[in-house]
Amino acid sequence: MFADSRMTKTLKTTNRPWAPWFAARFALLCILLSGPLRADEQILRADEQTLRELNQCLQNQDLTNAAILGEKLFEDTESSFDITLPLARLARDLQRGGDKIGAIRFYQYAVAASNRPQAESLQNHTRVMLGIATALLLTEEKAYSEACDQLSAVTGKIAGPSEPPQEKTIETAASLLNRIGSATIESKDFDTAVRAFTLACELPSAEKNTSKLGRAWAIALGGNHPQVAALELEQFVAEYPEHQDSPKAALLAIECRQKSDDSEGALRDIAMLLQNWPQSSSARKLVHEFTETPCEQIPVAVKTWILNQGESDAGSQLDTKLAAIGLVAAAEQRVTEPWNSLANVLATLDQDGLSSTLALNELTRLGHKAEAERLAARFIAPAPSSDAQGSSPAEPQAQSVTAAAREAGCRWAGREAKWSMLALASESESVLDPSSSRNSSVERLLAEALVQMGRISEAAAWWNYLVDVRGENDFSTLIRCAEAETSSGNDTEKALERIAAAKAAAGDQAFALALVELLEAELLIRKTAFDESRSRLEPIVKNENLDRNLRGRAQWLIGETYYLQEKYSPAIQAYRKVESIEPEKTWVAASLIQAGKSFEHLGYRREAMICYSNLVSRFADSSYADAANKRIAAIDIQKTTTESAPQNSMKR
Repeated sequence: MFADSRMTKTLKTTNRPWAPWFAARFALLCILLSGPLRADEQILRADEQTLRELNQCLQNQDLTNAAILGEKLFEDTESSFDITLPLARLARDLQRGGDKIGAIRFYQYAVAASNRPQAESLQNHTRVMLGIATALLLTEEKAYSEACDQLSAVTGKIAGPSEPPQEKTIETAASLLNRIGSATIESKDFDTAVRAFTLACELPSAEKNTSKLGRAWAIALGGNHPQVAALELEQFVAEYPEHQDSPKAALLAIECRQKSDDSEGALRDIAMLLQNWPQSSSARKLVHEFTETPCEQIPVAVKTWILNQGESDAGSQLDTKLAAIGLVAAAEQRVTEPWNSLANVLATLDQDGLSSTLALNELTRLGHKAEAERLAARFIAPAPSSDAQGSSPAEPQAQSVTAAAREAGCRWAGREAKWSMLALASESESVLDPSSSRNSSVERLLAEALVQMGRISEAAAWWNYLVDVRGENDFSTLIRCAEAETSSGNDTEKALERIAAAKAAAGDQAFALALVELLEAELLIRKTAFDESRSRLEPIVKNENLDRNLRGRAQWLIGETYYLQEKYSPAIQAYRKVESIEPEKTWVAASLIQAGKSFEHLGYRREAMICYSNLVSRFADSSYADAANKRIAAIDIQKTTTESAPQNSMKR
């Protein structure tokens, strides 16, 4: 889930007001260093002159020579007196003079001197203050590893089992360590960050929660021990559930579990985050990571979170991708409460139709076709809502839907052959007065549905609108417009005009040109130019490179030319050839019904019965099955003879 994301989260630390206190305490240390150090108060031997010269240089602010003398004092490890405070005073004066590098060196000398046997009588607290002062200056210079070295020695002195509690000193050291940890996370020095936070965790400070979180965070970002990081993050959120960073820690624990291929642990942490902090930004970020995941692979806790949001006022804050997942989850879990809220999010917010299409496709793929049809109906023909602005219970307005969502619903209905649904939706629209949710794609699908339902004259109005008002000039629209005009119109010249426009759009595409030829042949049939029509259709039938459905339709039309000429025997022969061209398709059913009628005209009722029965058994769901059943009911088998007179009352 998080494979493409990078763990670049920044840990927040609590900046406690330790600096003023430390400044005051450090001032006490400086008092010890402020006056000249009297050599006669030390056990003086050969070093007496060096120490006196150092004092004189410091009084005269001759820091260059003071540094030389300080080096000399420090290098003399056999000195019989403690040089900690002289070196610390020199470090302080160098710091005040702006020489931070020199100050760091002499603070480190002072710390080293404080651990020599000569400094045995030095107070432990002075040693601690020197260590903290050194670490602070090192931190300011971003020498974080060396600062940790200094503070590592300090933590043992202020929090050891033999040391009395020093609360303010502890808080100072912990805060500085947390500061180092945060800075090294920022600079991606995760080893130093882990070390700093680990040292801070050893101190009984008020910032221990920050230290624990920082350590776990640094281990996680380091990437080498994700299981350890996940465990420590989980322990943190369990111990500090009210901490402001606990949701983020839980999210990072999930990432660590996934990084270590611990799917069971990841699912457990996902449930923990979504149940304990459902309204957090971390919860929303987690859920959004699943928007590209197949629905069956999305954790139940994520789906439940989306459904809970859908049931609450927060449902309107969901985006369309989450709403799509929620609708599939509602179908899977058989819950109905959030359905309207989630469907409304898609209907009113989906501006590109992708989420609406996703919801419809996933519902269909996973076997929830009833729910998919319900959702498509919401998009295609929005149900009336008395809550719409400006409406009343007596005059409800349709619920709003974007053009993209409506198009997605119409396309789904077309793929699933739900033509009656689309045809019904067309009845709620005025062709010449489009609603805001109606675009040309929706109009094409509504028109196609009417064609599929056999309502050609109604479809013609839509196709004419698309061409004449919308200005659509693609071949598929122009050919449908020409077909509708040829089949239902009474204006031959207009039909010829439509066919010519389609022919111009066809270019040199063989299939498109064959469709145009077929329409020209149909128009010739309307003109009763049957022989000329057949001459146009026969080349289409013989061209094996063309679509078999198109060739089957052309062969069926050849049968129609004979039928209209009342040449029933040639008509039957023509109809029988359709199946050899296009078996088990639309035009076979059309040929069977027409062949049956031809047999009836010839008086062969038994043969007609065979055609009708064959049609009903093979194509029960076709539009011709009802007509075949009616003809079967009308035939009196007992009175059928091979000499029966033709039934001239039969109509095409």
